[in-house]
Amino acid sequence: MGNKGQKKHFEKKAQVAGQILLYVLAIIVFSMTLLYGYRAVSYFTQRTTEISYLQLENDIKNEIEKVEGDSMGTMKKKVSVIPGNYKHVCFVDSYEGFPSLITTDYPLIEDHVNSNADDKNMFLAPPGDTSFYIGDIEVGGEVVCIEVTGGKVTLRLESMGDHVKVSGW
Repeated sequence: MGNKGQKKHFEKKAQVAGQILLYVLAIIVFSMTLLYGYRAVSYFTQRTTEISYLQLENDIKNEIEKVEGDSMGTMKKKVSVIPGNYKHVCFVDSYEGFPSLITTDYPLIEDHVNSNADDKNMFLAPPGDTSFYIGDIEVGGEVVCIEVTGGKVTLRLESMGDHVKVSGW
């Protein structure tokens, strides 16, 4: 009889150890699932943001090409959704070549243009690190920054024959 009681005691200890192991494995699997889920959501969020910027660039670039092909003096109002939390969209005059020296409220834009980089002429600011090339544009000066209101910017695009003049509406 004593032997039978001792056997039940060992079975209970084995059961408890098995349950602990099961809980530890469940916690590990749950943690790995959470980590994978977090990484997947972060990845898709980043991709969504990149796609929004590409859509913005293509949308404005296509609109400028359309207006440029219209007869001189044609004006078009263009409302674009600006992804992110930007306050201004700044345009740098690139029709007759980029300016050699500009002054703005945004050092990143100044640094880019003043370093003789002629690959970007539209900047989202602040800080000014997101930028695009949207075609030959005139802005009525070296640089113009148009305020973003409610996540949108309203542009006036005017055909000048062989280029487009961009200004705020």
